Amino acid sequence: MDDTLHFRVMKMKDTQMRAGTPWLEQARFLCANVASRDLVRLLLSFFSLLGLSSASSTSASSGAVADPIAVENGVKIMTLQAVGVQIYECSTVGSDGAKWRLREPLASLMRDGKTVGRHYAGPTWELSLGEAIVGKVDAESPGVTNADVPRLRLAVVGRSGGGPLIKADVVQRLNTKGGAFAGPCNAIGTFHLEPYSADYVFFRTSTKD
Repeated sequence: MDDTLHFRVMKMKDTQMRAGTPWLEQARFLCANVASRDLVRLLLSFFSLLGLSSASSTSASSGAVADPIAVENGVKIMTLQAVGVQIYECSTVGSDGAKWRLREPLASLMRDGKTVGRHYAGPTWELSLGEAIVGKVDAESPGVTNADVPRLRLAVVGRSGGGPLIKADVVQRLNTKGGAFAGPCNAIGTFHLEPYSADYVFFRTSTKD
């Protein structure tokens, strides 16, 4: 990150933290005050400065997993925290009119306070050594509030590279905070970035090595 962006991150962080603003509101402040070409890297840098990865690293064990997304006979491989944005696009489908529709996620994947990969369209989870998996949603359960994206269970439908991640057969998205955005929109082709965080838990259910 260049010096100008770093200065802007620090200034916004200090201003919002002094005001005692919750982190999702701080992130929305950034979304409303930064040019779109700089927004994603600025936002992710802001999250890193807030230390969300270490503060939320224990959240995967909180609360019971909703039955619709339960994983039967799964062996947990790893848990990663995602911090980033859900990207929405103003578009039309059929006769529904112009609405904000989910386009893709864009997030850093973290473990033990360190960035270890990224999460992006597919949906894809890719670790820094190149191993990657692609998932397809097969069940969901509502988030805690209307502002939270749903909790999900996804079947792994694609793999590449080597390493423990590619042994995953199922992924759960748990402990979602933020990310939900809906409603009519006016300018087709425009984008909205909604901050979110979640825990992704990766399971092996097959007997393959």
